[in-house]
Amino acid sequence: MESSSPRGRHAVALASLRAPQWLHFCVLPLAGLGREDLPGLASGWPRALAGCLIAAGCLGFAYGINAILERHSDRSVAKNPLVGAPELAPLATTYALAVAALALGLALVLGRWAALACGLSLICGAAYSVGIRGAGKHVPVLGLILNTGIFAPLAAVLLLPSSIPPSWVHELAVFTLLLIQNQLVHELADDQEDRAAGARTTAQLLGRPNTVRVAVLTGFAVPLASIGLAPTSGQALLSSAIAAVATVIAFEARRDPARSRRSHRAIAFAGGALLWLFARLAHG
Repeated sequence: MESSSPRGRHAVALASLRAPQWLHFCVLPLAGLGREDLPGLASGWPRALAGCLIAAGCLGFAYGINAILERHSDRSVAKNPLVGAPELAPLATTYALAVAALALGLALVLGRWAALACGLSLICGAAYSVGIRGAGKHVPVLGLILNTGIFAPLAAVLLLPSSIPPSWVHELAVFTLLLIQNQLVHELADDQEDRAAGARTTAQLLGRPNTVRVAVLTGFAVPLASIGLAPTSGQALLSSAIAAVATVIAFEARRDPARSRRSHRAIAFAGGALLWLFARLAHG
């Protein structure tokens, strides 16, 4: 992408937020809506849209900061536009801070619960890439926790403590476990780039064989969690089936982590959407 003109520089800086990599996660706030909320979406769509925009701001900030800090160690312009234009880091930082401010502003309008969820995601997004004296991605396990902290709170943005959907806790548990599974595969796929950036990931600590084993065990945890958390046996069976497919894909990371990660992301997204629809439309 041409970055010599003002328009080109802004385009590259905006692309550093890497929206195509996280756009599918913008629907996470809808997890806070129960079956009784669905008929009112026609009139309550501004609140739902605000929740999705909050998620977009949090994720744009997290991915943008990561792109800025890893512009010298990442190898692909397709993955990180700043690889080909590292001098645009200050402009990219402005965009990342702007979308974070937008997200927090919208969250404050929605209420205290939304602001808390948004704030936690933003803090984890900054800590994951920036770190404090070796924290964040430079400490095994901690980076995994912070990555989870970027995404999981977004499921609570539209949540109302007075009317929590019966399936919400179960859905959050399933999402978190599949997210951790995907992140372990992600760390295997990005191993060389992480080493170049000086990061010390959980996958590096464990090594590829043990990382794949932990990813598989994480998948096995889904049906175990569903036993105690799923409101119905149908939701427990569906989430277990989704996890089984995702775990088979994660196991293939022992040979091709990059391909496994892409396939796992698609299955987890489609399966999560199906679980949400099943819970809202079939059982409430």
